[in-house]
Amino acid sequence: MKTRSPLRDAVLVAGVAAGFFMLSVVFEFSEFLARRTEVFERWQLDELPLTLMVLALGVAWFASRRVAELRAALAAQARAESETAQLLRQNRDLARQLIGVQEDERRTIARELHDELGQYLSAIKVDAVSIERSPANRDASVRTSARAIADAADHMHAIARGMLTRLRPQGLDELGVAACLQELAETWEQRHGIDCVFLSSGKLDDLGESVNITVYRMVQESLSNVARHAQARRVTVRLERDAHRLTVAVEDDGKTAMDANGKGSCSGLGLLGMNERIGALGGTLAIAAGAEGMRVAAVLPLPDNI
Repeated sequence: MKTRSPLRDAVLVAGVAAGFFMLSVVFEFSEFLARRTEVFERWQLDELPLTLMVLALGVAWFASRRVAELRAALAAQARAESETAQLLRQNRDLARQLIGVQEDERRTIARELHDELGQYLSAIKVDAVSIERSPANRDASVRTSARAIADAADHMHAIARGMLTRLRPQGLDELGVAACLQELAETWEQRHGIDCVFLSSGKLDDLGESVNITVYRMVQESLSNVARHAQARRVTVRLERDAHRLTVAVEDDGKTAMDANGKGSCSGLGLLGMNERIGALGGTLAIAAGAEGMRVAAVLPLPDNI
């Protein structure tokens, strides 16, 4: 909307006033008004023009005060919006740093589990199998116990592998996010018996560590919600990249525990953490729930240099 200059408006008012004065001089408006109001002298109507002039000046003063207050309020609002935007940027930076620290800690724990726990479990299994197969050992109970120890070591090793995957997706740094999501979809399908299809498009091998882990965690949490809350028969995971943004979506055809406003038993810390991760990268998260299932989608802006 185009605004007019105050000086231009003031010149216009002064011009109109000067024009009216010239007309008053030519047509003698004051004398005409005096003659017409002479019969009403007893009501003092001849004092009305001066009174109206004072009222007009008062209205102009009142308007100027309100304009000054409005300008002050707009300036205060602009400062508040600027401070809010700065706080939002600081909050996103802090969230990004916290997420980075969390992922570093998970990476360290995963490395310790793999190097220490995995090594000792393998050693326990080797010793148990050696005892079981030792020709010098003829005691059946000892062999049975050794077999049980080996089986327990295998079970603990499988649990450790699952923990490692949840803590840090294997191959994310080497294979990229697309390969990890494909593996996640296949593993989830085998575990829950629900068809899970992964579709991708665009160049996805140079997104960076923060984007990769954010996308993976979002899909991971979304699939967990589907397994816990939706009676779905099919789930589709989409990862698409265009020139300036990355879109990731998880869609299912089951029942949902959420309403159209995104509220319900699914709206817990998982979705809150998802929103924090995506917001820290300047992205947006949208959740659409309906009779035909639920769709969780995120849009992440991508820098021009990747």
